[in-house]
Amino acid sequence: MRTLLALTVVFAFASTAVIPPLQTNYFLCQLCRATVDVVAPKLNASIPELEQLFIQKCTEFLGALPLAAEECKLLAEREIEPLKKELEGGVTAEEVCKLAHAC
Repeated sequence: MRTLLALTVVFAFASTAVIPPLQTNYFLCQLCRATVDVVAPKLNASIPELEQLFIQKCTEFLGALPLAAEECKLLAEREIEPLKKELEGGVTAEEVCKLAHAC
C-alpha cells in the first residue's frame, strides 16, 4: 500500500513539473550546422564538389549508422544546391538551419 501511495505522489509531482521545451531535433540540427560549416566557406565551388565534400563529412558524422553513405548521398543530392542558393542569397549561416526547421 505504501508503494502505491509513493508511486502516486511521484506521478503527481512528475506530471505537474515544468519541463522546458526540447530543441526540435538535436541530431538534425547538428547535421544541418555541420552541412553549413562545409558549404559556407566554399560557395565558389561547384555543386558536385560541394556534394562530394558533404558526403565525406556526412559519412564521418553518421559513419556508425547502417547505410550512412547512401543516406549522405541522397541528402547531398537533395539539400546542397538549395543550401548554397540560400547562402548566396544573403541568408546567414545561423539562419539557414532555422529556416529549414532543423534547429
